[in-house]
Amino acid sequence: MIMENERLPQLTDLIEVDILQKMQESFSSMTGVASMITNPEGKPVTRQPHFCKFCSELTRNSKLGGKLCEKCESYAAREALQTGKTVAYYCHAGLMDFTAPITIHGQIIGCFAGGQVLPKPPREEAIKRTARELEIDEDEYWEAVQDVRIVDREELRRTANFINTLSRAMSNMAEGKYMALQAK
Repeated sequence: MIMENERLPQLTDLIEVDILQKMQESFSSMTGVASMITNPEGKPVTRQPHFCKFCSELTRNSKLGGKLCEKCESYAAREALQTGKTVAYYCHAGLMDFTAPITIHGQIIGCFAGGQVLPKPPREEAIKRTARELEIDEDEYWEAVQDVRIVDREELRRTANFINTLSRAMSNMAEGKYMALQAK
């Protein structure tokens, strides 16, 4: 059990970053869904090579968009910890994302997040309004959202379940390593 004053180890102290990266990339390659692994605050600890242009090059690179992405990821991490389950939500740019907690002894040490998909075709007026708010060229933003995958409800459900399964496996790995370190 983790004592109240005890420093909680970082996810990357318990599972090597290259292993986390391989798990993340395998998930993205298998599902076609972008993913990342974060610390408890929602900050990435792995690279995100499968992120779409709409997110990585446009939304996240705008000053306001980057801040809003961090807010969304932080919100999702808190919600995932509170519920202990995968949280499905719409990001500020209108895409569907999922986040599942990676925990040891009920305390969050990271999250497995995936998404950047749409459950239905985007609405042009909504996308262009978001582009204006983020100070991004409206036409370029609209063009980039055309490449975002549209995923039906059943695939969304399977993806959320898969993310939950992977986060539990990572939690088990991290907890095993933590217990082994505590035993020394």
